[in-house]
Amino acid sequence: MKEIDYSDYFWQDDMIRLRGFRPEDWENHYLSGFETSARLKLECAMELPPTMSAAREFIEENVNFKSTNGQIYYINGEYKDAILYGLTKDEFSAKLKEASKECEKI
Repeated sequence: MKEIDYSDYFWQDDMIRLRGFRPEDWENHYLSGFETSARLKLECAMELPPTMSAAREFIEENVNFKSTNGQIYYINGEYKDAILYGLTKDEFSAKLKEASKECEKI
């Protein structure tokens, strides 16, 4: 296969290239469930404890954009040794600030 030219690729910038979930992403998805303060701010609710089986099932249902629930889940790939789900670091920070303001209203 020829090498891919990403120089004019919409789903990439200087630091991140978006991609769909892969089956092996279940572990990172599982581990992200233990970041209570971030999850609370993002969801504006306390989630149930994460389970390995639920993480595997979520990833399997959404691998390679195959979900039919109307949402697109993707991983930004590696960003300074941390995997980010669906947002750039700045977008994620902005989302957390926005969610925190919404939670304060409740």
